[in-house]
Amino acid sequence: MSITLRVYNNGDHSCIVWKPDGRIDNCLGFALHRRLNGKEEVLNNWVGFEAAPPGTSQPSTKWPFQRFLWWDYLLSADDDVSYRVVPMLGRRTTSRRRRIARRAPGPSRNG
Repeated sequence: MSITLRVYNNGDHSCIVWKPDGRIDNCLGFALHRRLNGKEEVLNNWVGFEAAPPGTSQPSTKWPFQRFLWWDYLLSADDDVSYRVVPMLGRRTTSRRRRIARRAPGPSRNG
């Protein structure tokens, strides 16, 4: 399995876009790693699987990105930067399944 990764920079920020070459079974999302001026870090995501207080973020190894793009606004013109995308595999937790099941609409009572 390979993932194509592209970075587009407009001088102010960068857009990171990736696409797997096929379906990835049990993929919960993607961790995004950034090497900035020689130092690698896992980037944070602000959207998780469970409810969290506003303003909460977690490393994307814990809350994987569930889209195929991310915007990097924390770069300077002279930065040396590269990115790496890693599929995060697993299964959804039981609490997630229960929450989805509770939200599912029941049969109509009007007809």
